[in-house]
Amino acid sequence: MSDSELENANQQRVTDEMIEEQIKSIQHHHMDGNSMVCSIVLKNGFSVRGSVSCVDPADFDSDKAMELSLEKAKKELYPFFGFMLAEDKYRSSNK
Repeated sequence: MSDSELENANQQRVTDEMIEEQIKSIQHHHMDGNSMVCSIVLKNGFSVRGSVSCVDPADFDSDKAMELSLEKAKKELYPFFGFMLAEDKYRSSNK
């Protein structure tokens, strides 16, 4: 596959890199002793959140909670980025 074919194929699917390059900020908030919320704000101002909780606050692992809540927040972005790709493809084919 040529470089241009590879680039075109990558534009037809959402990638981690595509999402990463649009992230403006990431914040984590530890709540109620057993929950973590991660907020991602994109460069265009759009934001999503991911959260995790455990039953017993004694079992709460802040590092693991930060990792999991970030992962969940990023997963929230995939459908939106997929929509953007589909919209771009639609608009370019209807010119």
